[in-house]
Amino acid sequence: MTEKRKKVMLEDVANSAVEADRPPARVNPWERDRTRSRAVTYAVFCVVLVVGFLAVRDSTWQSGPMFHTLLESLATLLALIVGVLALIRFYSKKTNTFLFIGSAFLGTAFLDGYHTIVTSVPVASMLPSTLPSLIPWSWVASRMLLSFLLFASWVAWRREAVHGAKGRISERTVYASVALLTLLSFVFFALAPLPPAYYPNFFFHRPEEFLPALFFLLATIGYLTKGDWRHDPFEHWLVLSLILGFVSQAMFMSFSGQLFDMMFDVAHTLKKVSYALVLVGLTISMFRLFQRAEQSADNLRLANLSLQNEIAGRERVEADLRESELRTSTIIDSVIDAIITISPDGTVESYNKAAMTIFGHVEDEVLGKNVKMLMPEGTATQHDGFLTNYVETGEGGIIGVPREVVGQRKNGTTFPMELAVIDMQLDDGVVFVGMIRDITERKKVERMKNEFVSTVSHELRTPLTSIIGALGLVEGGLAGEISEKTRDLIGIAARNSARLVRLIGDILDIEKIESGEIEIDFQPIDLAQLVDRAIMENTSYAADFDVQISAAEIAEGAIIHGGEDQILQVLTNLISNAAKFAPRHSTIEISTQRLRGAIRTSVTDHGPGIPDEFRSRIFGKFTQADSSDTRRPGGTGLGLSICKALVEKMDGTIGFRSETGSGATFYFDLPEWESSRQGARGAA
Repeated sequence: MTEKRKKVMLEDVANSAVEADRPPARVNPWERDRTRSRAVTYAVFCVVLVVGFLAVRDSTWQSGPMFHTLLESLATLLALIVGVLALIRFYSKKTNTFLFIGSAFLGTAFLDGYHTIVTSVPVASMLPSTLPSLIPWSWVASRMLLSFLLFASWVAWRREAVHGAKGRISERTVYASVALLTLLSFVFFALAPLPPAYYPNFFFHRPEEFLPALFFLLATIGYLTKGDWRHDPFEHWLVLSLILGFVSQAMFMSFSGQLFDMMFDVAHTLKKVSYALVLVGLTISMFRLFQRAEQSADNLRLANLSLQNEIAGRERVEADLRESELRTSTIIDSVIDAIITISPDGTVESYNKAAMTIFGHVEDEVLGKNVKMLMPEGTATQHDGFLTNYVETGEGGIIGVPREVVGQRKNGTTFPMELAVIDMQLDDGVVFVGMIRDITERKKVERMKNEFVSTVSHELRTPLTSIIGALGLVEGGLAGEISEKTRDLIGIAARNSARLVRLIGDILDIEKIESGEIEIDFQPIDLAQLVDRAIMENTSYAADFDVQISAAEIAEGAIIHGGEDQILQVLTNLISNAAKFAPRHSTIEISTQRLRGAIRTSVTDHGPGIPDEFRSRIFGKFTQADSSDTRRPGGTGLGLSICKALVEKMDGTIGFRSETGSGATFYFDLPEWESSRQGARGAA
């Protein structure tokens, strides 16, 4: 671990120190002066070449084959040196530019050498073409290959700049292409009779020279627009070479009227100069590369000394960290609950031993897979939606709210489990931690308890109904006149009996929900109409507490998928709960809004809020927030528990927001009807 980290750190220092050909972050005055100076150099260079062309255009100079052979031998040697150095530069830092330039000059060296050999007097007599055709056309082949590949080097740079490392072209492909073109040229000139190369009646005696001139011009424009000539010495000298290549082709060689005249020899000489210019640029570039490498070596030596000390400290820290991780891992593997860490996209990142026992999957079968493999299809889809909604909006869903869901073991069987998900904000993003408890046994006990409660509730309801009826008859005078004191006692008995009946009704409701006996008639429901109905039916109840109910903000066209009676019961319970705790003469506000694939319905009061110590168990059974100054009688402690059970039966979620002293908002999210959403999209 230590050696690997040391190596990575050393490589980072080296890469930052040796990084070559990178433009400066900002242009200082010295950079501006250098850019201006180089631009002036290009302009003056062009003017000098034009003046030189005009000066020698009418010259009667005439050399011979031996001088030509000498010039081309020198060209071959220069091209070979440039090609080798460019490829060495390529292998020190691979880029498309140096790959193409090195290959271009190597291929040109072979063609120049071939041109030198086949145009010499002894060899030329053995070929099917005469010197007036063989020399110009073999010259054009060499110039064409070089100009085209130099232009291609700029195109390849563009590809690499856009696509990065993926835009690099394989050296094998480039080498094979250049070798094939060179070989075809050898065969062609050895076997094919060549057409005339001189056209004395044309203004330009050798018009074929304009084809390589065009590629030299395109390459010049490309490298000028690239802009690295401003700071890169190699590309500065390369631009000079390209300008010279263009001028030698378009002006000097195109006006050559016969072999070995002044224009012919000047063009050949300028070719050697253009090679030499590239060689100068390469030499300067490689010198700077070596200079940077030496500086890098010094920096690395200093960094190495610093790293030795840092690594020693890190080794101590890592030893402490390993010990801490071992303790943490041992604790996590020792707990009886499953603990699973999940990435925002639902991928399992860790999986403890308790999870293996509960689900039956070994660690390797789960790590890197989506957590939905541990849940039935419906539950898994909801879970992904909750995580996505939380990451995008910060709204809770299952985050921080324990809930009962269904898990699926490796053998395909399902079981009830309690799931609590929390989020951890780390440096590289959010990670979710799921804590899971198998509640199969607890559910069995609850089922037995619910059956007992159901039996007791049914046995109590009948006599209570009779008692209430009898008390009503006595209070109504059927048993004769009764005293005022007796009437008060009978009233107290009647009210408490009615409260017992409500309690038994709530107990039966929640027992039916939890046992799965309740039937929900799922259908599309106009939520706005249902809210209006809930307000109307609960206005009288709210008036008993001197509060009003109003619709604050209702989403247009909100159609939800659920049971109408059950949603109305949830709204009634939330309104009832808000009325008990709202200040007198205040207003309870009901609102609806669209979320991701769901509709949220909120009921807000402006009461004292929910005490902190009560929030964790607010949806539990028989729990009530009670205080001497806020508590109002009449609740059973089961209303919110019933709401939670009904909402979850309809594939929804319920929650609340509250600040002590600033009121509370209870909300529930139910799926928006799919057909409604599709219709809205179609209309849009």
